[in-house]
Amino acid sequence: MAATQLFIGQVPRTAAERRTLRERAIDVLHQLRQANQPAASVALLQFDPGTAAGRSVDLLLLRPRALLVGCFWHHSGPIEVEPSGGWRDITSGALLSDGGGTPLEQARAARDAVAAYLQAAPEGLPLVERTRVVGAVICVPATHSASRISLDVDDHRQGLKVLGMDELAGVAAMVQSGIDLSERQMRILAAEVFGGRLWYDGEQPLFELAPARFGLRLLQGERAGDLVALPEGQTVIGRRRTARHYERRIPIPGDDLVSSDHVMVEYGDEEGLLIRDISKNGTWVAAPGEQEQHLHGTERRLTRGGALRLGMTRLVIEPM
Repeated sequence: MAATQLFIGQVPRTAAERRTLRERAIDVLHQLRQANQPAASVALLQFDPGTAAGRSVDLLLLRPRALLVGCFWHHSGPIEVEPSGGWRDITSGALLSDGGGTPLEQARAARDAVAAYLQAAPEGLPLVERTRVVGAVICVPATHSASRISLDVDDHRQGLKVLGMDELAGVAAMVQSGIDLSERQMRILAAEVFGGRLWYDGEQPLFELAPARFGLRLLQGERAGDLVALPEGQTVIGRRRTARHYERRIPIPGDDLVSSDHVMVEYGDEEGLLIRDISKNGTWVAAPGEQEQHLHGTERRLTRGGALRLGMTRLVIEPM
């Protein structure tokens, strides 16, 4: 299976937006890896297409013979997309659009912005006027099974598509853009032309979207004295070592009283950390200068100097 590299363009300002971007990046990588395709892929997320459009583009997916520009769109219910361009929630009948138009109109605008920018391609890239850039609305996590999608003939001719995230790799494999890009040229497009920074190098993520503001100091056990960085968002602490999909984990080895998934620690733009017990026997927590409190399926907010006890393992929250 060929490697997939993923680049990040603009890092969002808020913790919630950074969390969504990270999840979308993991979704794209997961779908491309699952496809087991022989050709290399380069993906660029959240980037400036070099226009005055006032909004970033969600995805540029590059393959040796394909360029696909995607706009992520989340809607939990079934949708109806009419040839006339109307988008409607089947359950409620409500029209689905915002100030930027329907999702397909937004995908068309993003596709056209990228295509226009690529007309002035740097020397050495075989991009010509007839290059066919496909625009897609990518429903996250998938297109609802009861959806009814019927696009206009002109939409098909212009290379506009509506698909689920789970269809991304298959659609990208079928696209033929009239080009022949090497892996090096794809990286140049992502990094030098559109200003992306390599986030996933084919084996692992290389950086966090925001620096860690807190860490956990282990006071006893096999890793006593270690200060473990606590990344923004959610982190699961427990005996299990392997992360699942979006998870970040801090494993606690050698303490049989710690559950596989014992406690969830979360923080974003606000002050302090939210501590949520998800264990069998509970978690003991204490604010500085206070007595321990037992959490069992409940949560509490702590800040630096706060302490946690999981089984026989003690941890203290410290600033990074």
